[in-house]
Amino acid sequence: MDSKNILERLQEYMTLEMKFTHARFTTQAEKLDKEELLDILNIVHTNYLIRNGMFKKLIRHCIKEGVTLPPMSELWSKY
Repeated sequence: MDSKNILERLQEYMTLEMKFTHARFTTQAEKLDKEELLDILNIVHTNYLIRNGMFKKLIRHCIKEGVTLPPMSELWSKY
């Protein structure tokens, strides 16, 4: 599967507001040089790793405390 197909599948889960924000972001990114894009990619990837770690800690805490988590189908649905 190529990156275009992956992006299209991911965007199926985006709300209209998310799609608008993403379009604005990519439009602005097109104006940047390579160094600026690498800086942004570094920040985005670092943020992703931190959020992923925090999410795992939250899940572990909820399980430990007996909190009932919503089904994945509900989490994947648009809000």
